[in-house]
This record gives sequence, C-alpha cells and structure tokens, in this order.
Amino acid sequence: MKNEEFSDEKLKEMLKNSSSNSSFNVPDGYFEGLSEKVMNSVNALPDFEKQPVTQPFSVPADYFEKLSENINNRITSTKENKFSIWDWFFKPSRLIPATFSILLFIGSYFYFTRTQSFKINNETYTEEDLDDSQYLQSLDDTDMMEYLANQSDDNTTDEYEQYLLDHDIEISQLEKNL
Repeated sequence: MKNEEFSDEKLKEMLKNSSSNSSFNVPDGYFEGLSEKVMNSVNALPDFEKQPVTQPFSVPADYFEKLSENINNRITSTKENKFSIWDWFFKPSRLIPATFSILLFIGSYFYFTRTQSFKINNETYTEEDLDDSQYLQSLDDTDMMEYLANQSDDNTTDEYEQYLLDHDIEISQLEKNL
C-alpha cells in the first residue's frame, strides 16, 4: 500500500463513501442519565470528614528527645572498637587465599622431603644410603665424564659417519666450521 497524505476534505469524502454508517453506537438515553449515575456513586462514598481520626503509626515515648544522645553513643562506641588481627584475618576475602597458601606450603614440604628408595640388584636403597656410599664419594668428575661418554650408542656414531659419507662432507670441513 502506498503512503499518501490525507487532508480533511479527503477524509470526509472517504467517510461518506464508507459502507458502515454505524461504526460507533451509544445506547439511547446514555448521556441523559450519566450525570445522575456519577453523582449517586460519589454520594455513596463514606464521609471521610465525619470518620474518627486514628493514627496507624506510633513513636516510642521520648524518641526525639533522646535521638541525639543515641546517635552520639553509637559514634563513640564504634571509635572504641580496637583493631583485632583475628577480625581482620577471618574475613572470607582473606581467609580463603591464606588457607590455600598454608595447604600449598604443607603439601610442598611433604612432597620435597619424602624419602625415595631405589632397587639395585633386588636390594632397596634410600637416598641417604646412596649419599653415604664410599663408592660414589670416591668418584671424581673425570670418572663420571668417561662413564657418560662410554654410554653413547655406537649406532648413533655409525649414523653420523653414514650421513657424512652420503653428503660428501669431509671432517676437515667440520673442524673449520667449529
């Protein structure tokens, strides 16, 4: 549908041409009796001026006379509260992280101080036994390095040699680069 601007004359013409003449109907005599019905409803309301006055709210005796004294007492009582480490510490925002930290500290202490045992030739030894061993104390650094050097696989050495042969690399070239 196309939006059109309507003028008063165009609307009047459209209303004349409309098929429904009775779109808004009011019962006969509606407005003649309406004012009486409204006045009867208003008169039926109770007369509030003749009703006894009752106050639904009450204030304790001498409330306003003692109000300033009560306020001063509360202010001075809060000033007298001293700082307590227990009150400060036992707030959930501080207690939960502190508890977690303590548990973490205790757990790590037990984890790092545990005793480990080793099986060598079907005999069980602890760390202290190995530390006290005369054999380990007699070893020096050169003995350890020789042991570790002998632990290398011969297969890996063969693989290195094969790689050098496959790519025509001479050892003298490697020595220059190193």
